[in-house]
Amino acid sequence: MRKRGARFNGQRGHVLTPAQVQKLVTPIHMALELLPMGLYSEQHGHDLAAFLNVAQLASDEAGRNDIHDHAHDAAVILLRMRDRARARGQWNVTTDERTDLYRHVLAIDKWMRGVSNARWKRALRRVLTICDTATAEGKQEMDCIDIGRAGA
Repeated sequence: MRKRGARFNGQRGHVLTPAQVQKLVTPIHMALELLPMGLYSEQHGHDLAAFLNVAQLASDEAGRNDIHDHAHDAAVILLRMRDRARARGQWNVTTDERTDLYRHVLAIDKWMRGVSNARWKRALRRVLTICDTATAEGKQEMDCIDIGRAGA
């Protein structure tokens, strides 16, 4: 006769609670909703950049290249938006870019619901260290967006 033990789902550590996920993701989704209205600001860009940087580092640690690619592609779109904003003084996005940005953020959002708390904390600490170092070198906040691949 076979013993029946506890079933293990493969996830170690505590996952983010639904309230924590909402607290992290709601500002990002709200910023994306402001894009077509022309109300998107540089602060929204900072929030999205921080979210994407943390997602890239957390997905690298988890070995999820697909999620890293989503975060990377969204960061590239954000950099294009930033460059246009610096040239014209107003944040804007094309329809294709907005659609792609939604798709990438939704993929990250779905993935982060099953990621451990500790992994997000480690990634957040690394992003804060990177940003502090870049700020000490005289870079602006939006210049801290990481579009390089750690494994490439």
